[in-house]
Amino acid sequence: MKQVLLSATIYLVLLACKKHSSDDAIKINWPCDLIEDSIATSRQLEGSWKLINYVCQIPVNKADKDIKVTFNSNGTYIVQENSAVVDQGSWQLKSANTDLFILDLSSSVSYLKGFVFFCENRVLFADEYEGGCNNYLEKTD
Repeated sequence: MKQVLLSATIYLVLLACKKHSSDDAIKINWPCDLIEDSIATSRQLEGSWKLINYVCQIPVNKADKDIKVTFNSNGTYIVQENSAVVDQGSWQLKSANTDLFILDLSSSVSYLKGFVFFCENRVLFADEYEGGCNNYLEKTD
């Protein structure tokens, strides 16, 4: 059953390459890339990211909090909400299967759960297949 859900999630993420919009006219153009190398994926992830949208089933929701996540090359991360640190710890990539990665964090951060996909200057943490949300973050540096 999980294999079916996993396949459906990957299919839905790849369909997300098309523009979606909600009642708030939020538009996302998502040409996602799978990076099959953990070192390249880690390097791509390093830097600061801002939560811009999330999808918990449907519709697309504009981020209602000012969330910033910074991944450092030394394997640490910091999550800030309205400039206040709300979580910090260590991170590394973990293989979810042969060509997908998830983050292995020292504490649970709901915005950072799910498969990691890169799309231009954005990253998607796709967790909808587990009943969570898909969180879209944009690079800020």
